[in-house]
Amino acid sequence: MNALTEKIVLKETITISGTPEDVKSRINQGEPRTYQLVWLSDHKFKFISNWSIGTLKITGLPIKADGIKGHGTIVATKDPSTWKIEMETKIRIELYFFLVLFAFFVFAYFLDTDKREIPVWAYFAPPITLVWFWGVLRLQEKALFNRVKRHLLPEH
Repeated sequence: MNALTEKIVLKETITISGTPEDVKSRINQGEPRTYQLVWLSDHKFKFISNWSIGTLKITGLPIKADGIKGHGTIVATKDPSTWKIEMETKIRIELYFFLVLFAFFVFAYFLDTDKREIPVWAYFAPPITLVWFWGVLRLQEKALFNRVKRHLLPEH
């Protein structure tokens, strides 16, 4: 399962020089951003895109979901003047939703006593839809990571 999770979750690491306070200051500086920043603890934060396609996330609309987001962790290195920021995404709920929906349809087919013929497209629609949404969301996650990297590393 870990190998599959590694392919689904986006991970990147950047290195920043300075003290822990310098690193936090760089993360916090610069308004307005094209993303929101929320500190979760002293060394953990999440960054949330102000807009996203397919998640109904637009700044200003009241919605419970965060939309496209990533999580960052500030990690010490062997060099006390250098810090890593490990950025990653989590497995999206939409992927679980499509997997459960596909499993439900397969289960319902086996419970059907009439055994009606299933159209050929019905076999391919759920996996294609799953891959399509995963791809659209992944492109937006990569774009968000790039915006965060440009903010933290202006020379990037």
